[in-house]
Amino acid sequence: MIDSTRRDSTDAPTTALDLASSSVRASHAERAATVERLHTALGEGRLELDETEQRVAAAYGSSYRSDLLPLLADLPAAEPRGLRAGWAQVWQTIVRQAWVSLARVRGTRPTDPSRGQQQTMTVVLVASTLWVLLCLLVGFSVGLLG
Repeated sequence: MIDSTRRDSTDAPTTALDLASSSVRASHAERAATVERLHTALGEGRLELDETEQRVAAAYGSSYRSDLLPLLADLPAAEPRGLRAGWAQVWQTIVRQAWVSLARVRGTRPTDPSRGQQQTMTVVLVASTLWVLLCLLVGFSVGLLG
């Protein structure tokens, strides 16, 4: 008879409690997800490079799911990747492309924009989009466009 409450060893734990209380061996995907979170924390400035390297080595050397929890215990939970994260990435790409195009028009070598330049470009793009929409709305309302 098969126990229906038993979890498959390939199931990812759904909470930190599942991870901590689990004596199930960790999969490659679970170790990789832990390492990805550690690298994200490094990029956010939450960990130093040497500490990240130590934790990554420990993650790859872990055998059980419960071995992975202490590596992430002092880090906030990763933000879920959803619709909002996808649109943010699309917007960043649009701003970066606009910046590169502007550099080409000016005849300068395109470089990655600084944070301030990204913010300025965002304001310019939003204002331009609103202006175009306003012009279209006025054009349709007075009968020039349709």
